[in-house]
Amino acid sequence: MHITMAYLASIGKLYGDGGLFDILTESDVYAEGTARQLLQGKQLARGIRSIKLASEALFRLFWKAMQSWLEKKGKCAITGAQEQLLRDVQHACHGNDKATAQQLICEVETELTGIQNIIKTFIVEGAKQSATFGYWLMFLKGADLLLRILRSEREADFQLHLNSMCEVIPWFRAAGRTNYAKYMPVYVAEMKALEHEQQKHTHSCKKADLLSNGQRITASTVWHWRLIRHWSKPLTEKARVRVELLASHCERQLSQDG
Repeated sequence: MHITMAYLASIGKLYGDGGLFDILTESDVYAEGTARQLLQGKQLARGIRSIKLASEALFRLFWKAMQSWLEKKGKCAITGAQEQLLRDVQHACHGNDKATAQQLICEVETELTGIQNIIKTFIVEGAKQSATFGYWLMFLKGADLLLRILRSEREADFQLHLNSMCEVIPWFRAAGRTNYAKYMPVYVAEMKALEHEQQKHTHSCKKADLLSNGQRITASTVWHWRLIRHWSKPLTEKARVRVELLASHCERQLSQDG
């Protein structure tokens, strides 16, 4: 949890003065004092919610811009059926049945590949044309990383946790959090060695007949006791209204800048 707070504060430091603070306050979603505390990582749950709201608002603008870009290129826009397909995949991936999610992805792999290529092309061209586009695209990636960190904690997914910790290191360096950036690789290395160490411990416990029912201790089972499950609630109606306010404010700002 402490790492999550530090990462949240890193996002706030990198993007607070770059427009994120203004988005949260000028849209009347948060008061200035509250927004300042959220971006400093002092209120974890509310801070996470603010990042989720901002990323949702920006992603709606991203999707709208991509549709306009496709029309200007004379290409077919993303259809309603394709959008529904993406929602189905998203809901399946957010569920607990990973086998069902994997099966659905395999069934629609061809269609997903086509949509993915369109999005990648739009991202590459958008980043070339506008530095601001690339700046906020990186924010969306950072918000996605935050959600993956939370999911690894909620589901006790040890491998996802390690992957997320590796990705978070550049953010700590960019935000000037030297100690986190310095010792995070050491932490990841120790956690990767945990599986081997626990195998040794399991073997010794079996000899002493300390394990009941022959259960095997792995890195994932050990980590399960260290992680806290939380933040599984979807956006409420009130949150959706806030997203609409943020999105409309961002759109007005972009039109004024343009």
